[in-house]
Amino acid sequence: MLHPLTALPVNTDDQYRQLFELNPTPVWIYNNATLRIVKVNDAAVEKYGYSREKFLQMSIVDIRPAGERERLGETIKELKGEVRLSGQWKHLKADEGVIEVSIVSYPVLFDGQSCSLVIANDITELLEKERKLESAYEKIKKFNETLRQIAWSNSHEMRKPVCSILSLVSLLKHTDNDRERRQYLNLLETAATELDEVLKQNEKMTEVDAEQTSIA
Repeated sequence: MLHPLTALPVNTDDQYRQLFELNPTPVWIYNNATLRIVKVNDAAVEKYGYSREKFLQMSIVDIRPAGERERLGETIKELKGEVRLSGQWKHLKADEGVIEVSIVSYPVLFDGQSCSLVIANDITELLEKERKLESAYEKIKKFNETLRQIAWSNSHEMRKPVCSILSLVSLLKHTDNDRERRQYLNLLETAATELDEVLKQNEKMTEVDAEQTSIA
């Protein structure tokens, strides 16, 4: 039978049932000395995909990916018999899928043994949404930087050929000399080509960045 330590309220059958058996969040109890899981609720069986029998053959190390096990060992050493918010962890499901969970643990006595009751809240979708938002924010920042570069180009790189074109058009209007007209036309063609290159460069920057900034 489960008996709470000072970290848990006075136990009754209803309180125990609500906290453990009827909890919609995965909950299990493990032995502090062996780390073996000694009791697990229906929500954990459903979420993780292990049968109840399989769960009771496992330790809390078994549901961690290899990269999390050293951290688990360090965390266990720091436990001091108190309610603990243990942060975010990766857990292995029966199908070898990985979920990310937020862990809260409570010190308890179970069948006279020092144990810990663990509540594992699945935050996989929440973290994925956060990652997508961060990615979208970075893309928007990058797109804004591209817009600033285009604005700078419009105010600097485009100004020279535009001013040249306006000046040459004015000169063409006021000359009857064929030789000068041909020179002005050649210069006008050069300025127009330069302006066209700037516009193509800005358009290319916008198209590439728009593709990278698209949010699925």
